[in-house]
Amino acid sequence: MSESLISHSLIQHSIFTHCINVQVKQQQKRNIKGRVSKVTKYRVHGWAFRENSEVEPTLRLVVNGKNLQTCKADIFREPLKKIHPTGACGFNFRLKKHQALTDQDTVQVFCGKHEIPRKVKPLFKQYYFFVHIPKTAGSSFRNMLYRQFEQDVIYPNLKDIKNNNGL
Repeated sequence: MSESLISHSLIQHSIFTHCINVQVKQQQKRNIKGRVSKVTKYRVHGWAFRENSEVEPTLRLVVNGKNLQTCKADIFREPLKKIHPTGACGFNFRLKKHQALTDQDTVQVFCGKHEIPRKVKPLFKQYYFFVHIPKTAGSSFRNMLYRQFEQDVIYPNLKDIKNNNGL
């Protein structure tokens, strides 16, 4: 076999291998699903999984640009069975006292280079209180709040209203 033919064959093999590697990396990036559901002073939790994979992803907790912890997304949560075959894709980072988060911290969770998005933007929630004065569009206002904010930051929320017979 001539030297140029071997060289041409090696170049084709190298290009093919590079294309496969790029496709695998892109596929890995695309098939990560997840959400950081809650961030508190001592806890960061949510869910994450790779589509079409049985392997639980390993996640990294990054605070202010520094790797703090790693964990597997393998905690069972019943509601997650709607989006994951087993429902075992939850994660929970527990922080020690000296690692307590503040509202000044930047908190991120990564699976490889892919950042898991956060559901709630603020670290510490701001709560909203409203008073419903009959016949002043209070129900319309309350329904608008329900579409804009999470239930646990509104008072009264749907649960409160139900528990108090609408009062």
